[in-house]
Amino acid sequence: MEKNEQKSPESSKKQAGEAEGESPMEMGMGMMKKMMARMGPGGDGPMGGKMGEEEGPEEGRPSPPMGRMMEMCEKMLSSMDRTTSLAAFATPELQEMFREWMESLEAKALGILENQPETDSRSLASALGVGEESAIHIAARLALGKKAVLLLRASGTVPEK
Repeated sequence: MEKNEQKSPESSKKQAGEAEGESPMEMGMGMMKKMMARMGPGGDGPMGGKMGEEEGPEEGRPSPPMGRMMEMCEKMLSSMDRTTSLAAFATPELQEMFREWMESLEAKALGILENQPETDSRSLASALGVGEESAIHIAARLALGKKAVLLLRASGTVPEK
């Protein structure tokens, strides 16, 4: 393409790997392949000096760097694909129901914290009827919304109940 030629929006999208009908997974794999082709074995990228130096499963033989990179990219793209799928199937009605449910859990958590200001994540989870990770997420949302303050301690210093 000459310097003075204008790119159409369609050609720009296709160059960026956003062909019509292409899934996020396919788009990501295309981008990853382009990136890996630019890096080459031991290329100039940030990992260039490290690529090919690691020992593989057989002692003394280098592990294939491309295999490790492909595995990492596959995991990342799989996670993105799963998230996209969940978001795509959530109807506005379901999204609204989830938002309302989260608001009710946050209100319930605030009530618990008002009665027991120093509540640990396990106790909060039990009182809310959710897992500990979910209780931590709710507490973090309350803190980000300036509705609560989080106090943290190293896990070895928390007394067992």
